[in-house]
Formats: sequence, C-alpha cells, structure tokens
Amino acid sequence: MNLGESHRQLTKRLTESGDENPGLCARMIIGAATGVERDAYIFVQEREISREEEEAAEKMLRRRLAGEPMAYILGEREFYNSSFLVSPAVLIPRPETETLVELAISADLPDETTFADFGCGSGCAGLSVALEKPRWRGVLMDNSRAALAVARENGARLTARARYIAGDIFAPPFRRASLDLVISNPPYICESEKNEVCAETLAYEPASALFSPKDGFAHIMALIRAARYILRENGLLAMEHGYRQQDDVARLLADASFDDIRRYEDLAGLPRCVTARKTRG
Repeated sequence: MNLGESHRQLTKRLTESGDENPGLCARMIIGAATGVERDAYIFVQEREISREEEEAAEKMLRRRLAGEPMAYILGEREFYNSSFLVSPAVLIPRPETETLVELAISADLPDETTFADFGCGSGCAGLSVALEKPRWRGVLMDNSRAALAVARENGARLTARARYIAGDIFAPPFRRASLDLVISNPPYICESEKNEVCAETLAYEPASALFSPKDGFAHIMALIRAARYILRENGLLAMEHGYRQQDDVARLLADASFDDIRRYEDLAGLPRCVTARKTRG
C-alpha cells in the first residue's frame, strides 16, 4: 500500500466515525507513522508504506476513533512558533492563549524583566515568552508535578531560560514585590458551563486545569490577590479568562487597586485577556 492509498482508507474510516477533520487527521497520522514531513506530503503519494509503518498508523487511528485528541496521540502541538510536547497531564495549547504571549512580550517592561507563569501546564505560554525575550528571567509554576515535568522537558528541548517550581496559585511561593510580570491562563470554567465543553476535552484533558469553583472565579480571584502581593511597583498582570468574564475580571482588578486595566480579544474576536498594572500601594 502506498501513502496515497493509506490516506484515502484512513480518511474514509474517520469520516464514517464522524470525525470533524478526517482528511487532516489522516494526514497527521500517516505523517507521524512514516516520518514524512507535512510540506513533502503531497509529493510522495506513491511512496510505499512498510508493515511497521502501517501498524503504527493503525494504532494511532484506533486511538483517534476512540475520541482521543490528536495532540495526545502525536505527543505534541504547535504553539507560537514552537512545537510543545503534551500529555494528558496538561491542557492542549490553544490559539487563544497566544494572545496572552503577545501581550506579555509587547508590554512596556524592564529589559531584564523577571516574570512568572502561574499554572504553566505544558509551559507553552511562559516558555514562548522566554524564547521571545531571552534577557528576561522566567519562573514556571504548577501544582501538578506531572505537568511541571512536561514543562521542564519542553524548556530543555527549546533551550529556554526558565526555572520550574511546584506551587499553588492560592499560595504561590514568591516574596513580596519580587516580579515585574505575572502571566496566567488559570482554570476559569464554571460547572454550569460544562455542557458547552466538547466531549473530547472533558474525556481526556485534566479537569483541574479547566474548572474553577465560585462560578469559575476562584482561581482568578486567587491570582489577583497573589499578583497584588508579588508584583513590584508598576508590575504587570496579564491573564486569560472566559469570554463571559471580562467585565467581572476588570471589576475585581479595580477593587484590588490595580490601574491601567486593559481588555483584549482573542484571534476569534472574543473577550479573552486583561492586563493591569500595580501602581498603587
């Protein structure tokens, strides 16, 4: 069987299963099984597939047919100019979080900024910032040691300048006024929104990184309290939130005496991020 024939067969089986992107998933599976690069794929349709490659593709296909996300099957996901290793211990990086990276690296901050990524997961946001700003010193924090191991491995692969610490957003182990920047994509989905989350995400991604008590605001409020304590004068907090939460997040920041509160939309045009400065007290 050649590559083109295999692609057609896999696409047919994925289509019959109801997959939303059968052709793309089939291409990704075959590429992973054969080592054929994405850019070369169209030019090697007649390439014969070995028995070992066929078996590897079949194993991945079965996982996809069971509903497992392609990122976990492949073990990686592209995010902001880099490829990040992922596992079921971490959320799969999403395009909307790239907005958080853009806000951090474009902010008016010292040349040798010290920053932290609270709840770093795979490290996609914090490490992307570190790669874009090599003179900055980053600390990636997560309360999941399994997630932190993934972040550490990504940092090593990408040769990013960063440290890794186990810590909880409700009591982060940082001194008062020790950072110039805090970024975070905290859990912010409330239980009543569970029916809006796709079944694939609910079945495979870590619930602890998705859902937050107090109508989705428990982690957000903890983050704001922590940032108020940890940031230096004129330090910046940049955070992601749910698309329905922006007004409430802005109000919480104002109540916590943050200034220069700015709102941003993600690539889909939804309210997604807020930045604020610690400039009082």
